[in-house]
Amino acid sequence: NLILRSFSGNIKLLTTAYKTFARPILKYSSSVWNLHCISDINTLERVQKYFTRRVLHSSACNRVPYITRLEILGLDNLELRRLQLDLSVAHKIICCNVLPVSDYFNHNNTKAHNRYKLNVNCFKLHCRKYDFSNRVVNAWN
Repeated sequence: NLILRSFSGNIKLLTTAYKTFARPILKYSSSVWNLHCISDINTLERVQKYFTRRVLHSSACNRVPYITRLEILGLDNLELRRLQLDLSVAHKIICCNVLPVSDYFNHNNTKAHNRYKLNVNCFKLHCRKYDFSNRVVNAWN
């Protein structure tokens, strides 16, 4: 609401303000604590749904679905943004050697296979099922 009250009714200006001030808070440390419960994902996504609905409320586009509102405003849904950030961090670990690959991924580095192919780790604890190293493997491969 603060963005909507502080800036003019210009849709482009409001979208830029949202991208600058609100979205970084929503995606802060998402590689570390990325959500996996549907209710938590919906709660986080609800912030962006509310913003897009309020920005387009005064225009003729006020009754369009959420996906269409995102396209009109040039935004991605937050789940896609979190996946992009996860893949970016994985790329830095695997290709740029920012951190040791073996600390995060089960990496099969043989000449017979793709040298960047990752394997899913098997964990005894259920809490590690949604860990960064397992979350990224399917999207990476």
